[in-house]
Amino acid sequence: MSLPLALLTGTGLSGLLSQFRNPVAKRAIVAVPLLLAMTGLMSARLVYPDPCCDYVKEGDIQALHWIETNTPLDSVVWIPAFPARNYLVGMDAGVWVRTLTGRDADKLRYDFSWDSTEAASRLCRSGYADISIYEGGRPYSFDDARLAEQDWLRLVFENNQTKLYRMTGSCIP
Repeated sequence: MSLPLALLTGTGLSGLLSQFRNPVAKRAIVAVPLLLAMTGLMSARLVYPDPCCDYVKEGDIQALHWIETNTPLDSVVWIPAFPARNYLVGMDAGVWVRTLTGRDADKLRYDFSWDSTEAASRLCRSGYADISIYEGGRPYSFDDARLAEQDWLRLVFENNQTKLYRMTGSCIP
């Protein structure tokens, strides 16, 4: 998107500059918008990220490292997701599991019923023998209190609000 916009802007600016013969006017046409943009960026502090969207914390980085060093390559990490129309959108730093660790990541609704009798068997139906659950402690993350109550899950990593659980038994008979 930025390349076509840059080409369009450059073409328009070139056409505008060709209408002026005075070199001072040409420089002013280029310099004034650039100065206004630079002043606006410096005064509005637009170069700093919005704290509302800080999805990756130090605990998340350490959890991803733990996953990479303590789980087999053929394992899966279930991450929380929010339903948007007809698909699920990953909600916390768990979305980086596949990219940064090479492990498969699969999504479950953030409000998944952990205490249902079919919860463990549903996770096992994915076909993975080694299953972990990522809980990032953000809005729309899994309910940590419910995860902690399950006797078939074991807390294996915790750093601030970020937690990892693993299934205690094997899914493969």
